[in-house]
Amino acid sequence: MRIVIGHLRCRELYGVAGDEMFSTVRGRIILGISLAALVAAAAPAVAQTSPDEQALIQALDRAFKPGLLDTDGKRRLPDGSYARMVSTGDAVTKQTIASPLNAVRAACSASGNEFDLVISAGKVGEDAASRTIAIAGERLTVDRAQLWEWFTPLPGMDAVTAKGGFAPLFSTSPFAARAGRSADADPPFGLFRCNSPSGETVWAVAIMPAGEPIAYDLPIRVIPITRDWIRRHYEAIDHKAAMADARRQALAAEEARLKPFRAGLAIGSKTNCGIVIGVRGPLVQVQLPPQVRGPDGAREFWAPREELTDAAPPTGCRFGG
Repeated sequence: MRIVIGHLRCRELYGVAGDEMFSTVRGRIILGISLAALVAAAAPAVAQTSPDEQALIQALDRAFKPGLLDTDGKRRLPDGSYARMVSTGDAVTKQTIASPLNAVRAACSASGNEFDLVISAGKVGEDAASRTIAIAGERLTVDRAQLWEWFTPLPGMDAVTAKGGFAPLFSTSPFAARAGRSADADPPFGLFRCNSPSGETVWAVAIMPAGEPIAYDLPIRVIPITRDWIRRHYEAIDHKAAMADARRQALAAEEARLKPFRAGLAIGSKTNCGIVIGVRGPLVQVQLPPQVRGPDGAREFWAPREELTDAAPPTGCRFGG
């Protein structure tokens, strides 16, 4: 109805030209609708979450429900993981630290499944080797060091806990000894899985410290691991490797392009640092443009040929450093 009215309005305003104008606009509208329909049809179907995975997410939502003094809403992050601070200095240290673990273990048991530890993040033992879990055909292989890399940027954290268990994580707490013993007695950190009665893994979860303690609190992060998470995890790894390979190829191509330029540098040549005023074998003396000064205020410096390019100065100039 709106299209018909629009057609009549165009004819009223523009006469015969209005018919042509309307036909053109209508054609574009129909083409746009058709393209939108094709894109929608070609879009991959959204993966359905299984009942077991739904139970896991609901359990984590409850476990990470904000307290009365929280202002950040639910602690579910954009990537689907969860984060919170847990206390390491009260009388129920073990229960507090292990609250995320207790929540997911209860969710697994409530579905009639079996919950077990795959890799402990604590002292190195027989579980230090890499382990593989399979969820609906997607396989994830990980070892203890990689597990730590997922969670914390602190270098050497996995080596520290390999020797002393979790006690070093609580070194700022007056209850460090008790906290360490409690954590080692029932490891709340590591990679866990939930298996169906037939032995198939329905989901897994990684629960790890995400950094050093702050006062009496320890940052904890939880990653729910499902079939789709595993797929995205390896897609991200492949993408990162492809980007790194592309950068290597681009760098190699640029070095090959600059090779004759660098070999032909002579007095008067223009480089990314300025004009060449001297040559001594593999070293080149460069004079900076009038508006540019080196770190020590110098106008001239010597630099290896391989550091110079044909870009406009002072693009990427290292000033001989």
